[in-house]
Amino acid sequence: MSLIVLLQIYRSVSVYRGDKETGAEPYDVNAHAVLPRRVITIFGLESSGTTFLYQTLSKALNATVVIPDLSARAGDDVEIQHISQPWGLFGTKTGGYSTIDLVPPLGCASFYDREEVILSDRCQEETGLDPEHEYPLRFFVNITSHVEWYRSRGVDCTAIIMTRDYSTHLDGKKKHMLWPLFWNRVAAAEDRYGKQLMVEAMSVLDASISPARGLAEMVLVSYETLMFLREDYLFKVYQQLGIESDYVPTFHDGNAKYVRGGKAGINNLNGRL
Repeated sequence: MSLIVLLQIYRSVSVYRGDKETGAEPYDVNAHAVLPRRVITIFGLESSGTTFLYQTLSKALNATVVIPDLSARAGDDVEIQHISQPWGLFGTKTGGYSTIDLVPPLGCASFYDREEVILSDRCQEETGLDPEHEYPLRFFVNITSHVEWYRSRGVDCTAIIMTRDYSTHLDGKKKHMLWPLFWNRVAAAEDRYGKQLMVEAMSVLDASISPARGLAEMVLVSYETLMFLREDYLFKVYQQLGIESDYVPTFHDGNAKYVRGGKAGINNLNGRL
């Protein structure tokens, strides 16, 4: 879902809708803390399986999906965020790689309107964020600064970096985007920058669990390994994230449809990263 569509649908977010599937009550932002105890943010290139993992973790934590495919929250305890790199409308000219430092918590936003996000008064008081954030129509999130911002405010934040076979990722990206041939180079360039942000986070953030630092700052998840080992691998991911759950989703290997019959065309970009 593009940023424009998302913001047009959710213009007023002081009270969010409930979750029809789980029966959860509507989420009232004002009834909960601005900063949760724990934030788990899933990052990955577009069409890398991040939505599947986001939905899985949301159900494992019995969280209310506040904004579909973007954010979910379990009371004051845990917030789950999902950001494809980049996020927003494909083909938007932003004058280079527009990068923001962090994704604000759900308790911050009181109004969405296209690129503008107006933060609530109590969010400004508790976080010190600028009252008005301007989001480009298509942007990246700096994984490292995102985690460090939350950690500096006492929030146990973990970035999940999800990877997928690059050829399959490109095929998936092509399928759900407007894809004139001349965008191939743009897509490859975006992916190079998205990879750069991942590598930077891997070199800076701590992947270990320790009494001093709490849960890991970063967890790597492979889509292919998840599809192959399924719940055995998923439960190890739960363990790394401090999640106690026996929830197992239905696994459908999204790579199979791209493998059968061979690949051509856009997959010639493989290897350019």
